[in-house]
Amino acid sequence: MGCIYATPMEIGPIFNNFRIKAGLSRKQVARHAGVSLSTVSRVEEGMMDPTISMAQRLFSAVGMHMEISISDIPKYSIAHLNSALQGDRIEFDLDWTQIRIFVDHMCSEPHRIDAAIADAPTRTNNEKFDALLAGIAEKLADDHSLKRPGWCSTVPPSSKRWASIGTPTMMMRNESQAPPQFTARNIYINQWQLWREKWWE
Repeated sequence: MGCIYATPMEIGPIFNNFRIKAGLSRKQVARHAGVSLSTVSRVEEGMMDPTISMAQRLFSAVGMHMEISISDIPKYSIAHLNSALQGDRIEFDLDWTQIRIFVDHMCSEPHRIDAAIADAPTRTNNEKFDALLAGIAEKLADDHSLKRPGWCSTVPPSSKRWASIGTPTMMMRNESQAPPQFTARNIYINQWQLWREKWWE
C-alpha cells in the first residue's frame, strides 16, 4: 500500500477506515493498543488528537505502520498571518491586504485550505486579532465542508465588540453581512471586506 499523508485532524477518520478494513472492533483495538475503549472512540470521532506514540500504537493494532515527517509550513498558511498585525491597535495597524491575499488564494485553490489552516498562528497580545484569524480559519473550513482545525476551539471570542466604523446605516449593513463564524467571536465585520468578488472565475 502507498503512503497516505494526513494532518493531525485527519487521523481519526483515516484510522477508523483502517480499523474497519482490518475487521476489528474498537474494543479489540483498545485491547491490542493498550488504551481505553473511550480513547479509541474519541480519536475516531475527532474529539481527541492522540500523542505520536499513542497514534503509532493504534495504527500498529490494525496492522499499519505510521511514520512522522516534518516540513516547512506552507507559504500560504494562516500561521503566517501574524505579520499582518503590525502594532497594538488593530483598527490602524492591521494589514488588510495581506489577509485578503490569503483568503483570495484559498478561495481560488480550495484543495490547499486543509493544509493552510492546520497550523495555529502564534498568539499575539491582541485578542481581537487572534479571534479574527480563528474566525477566518473556521469560515474557510465551513465553506468547503472541511473539519474545523482543533486549535480554533482554544481561541476565545473577543471580550470587546469589534465593529467597522461608519454611519449607522453602514454599521447595520456590516453587522447583517458579518459571517456567523465572526459574530460568534464578537466580531461584526462585513465578510466582503475579506471575501471579495470571485474574480478568478
